[in-house]
Amino acid sequence: TSDRTTLVIDGTVLAATGTNSAFGAERIRDGTWPQLPPLPSYRSSEDMGNSRLQHQALIYARDVRDLRITGTGVVDGGGPWWWDRFDAMDRDSVPAGRPNLIQAVNCTGLELDGLTLRDAAFWTVHPAYCTGVHVHHVTIRARMYAPNVDGIDPDSCRDVLIEDNDIGCGDDHIAIKAGRCGPGRNDCRLPEYRDGTKWRTENVTVRNNLFRIGMGIAVGAGSSGSIRG
Repeated sequence: TSDRTTLVIDGTVLAATGTNSAFGAERIRDGTWPQLPPLPSYRSSEDMGNSRLQHQALIYARDVRDLRITGTGVVDGGGPWWWDRFDAMDRDSVPAGRPNLIQAVNCTGLELDGLTLRDAAFWTVHPAYCTGVHVHHVTIRARMYAPNVDGIDPDSCRDVLIEDNDIGCGDDHIAIKAGRCGPGRNDCRLPEYRDGTKWRTENVTVRNNLFRIGMGIAVGAGSSGSIRG
């Protein structure tokens, strides 16, 4: 847990993959790229045949208060390498779900601005269980139909403002989510789902964004925890 953290990116952060680094491909194949269990409100990684594990996001934060990720730079997820293997369901090269580009879990006071986010392997910006999220003046790019490459996906979050962004991506520009029920430990019968509040998404404002290629705004898929205006 940490407070008042600012990450400034003014150059280019490029994910190592088989396209640009043999070392990157080896890390993915041998499991030394960190793999995380699914979020409590999901049954799996939601990717690669519902693999239980998911590769950790390129930029990942958990339990941080007052986190700002900003700058004039580029964060490049090396998406084409991952997309090709997803299309082929190549589980030998990709043993777990593809990583988000930026993921923040259980953070309070999250701000993301100024950056260009390019070619995420999976969802581009994924705040989950966060309160007080502000994403603004961000440029997101991926090719049309890049598999599951959403732009911004607030997930079981509260008090979210998404404004003044320029988004062109392969799937939903913005997907408002709240977890997904499934068999096992996150079955819909669990108290966390029954009380209707723990994994709720609430008070999301989307305004003044420019949508280029992509699929628009979606509510779900993944709304088991409930979504309220």
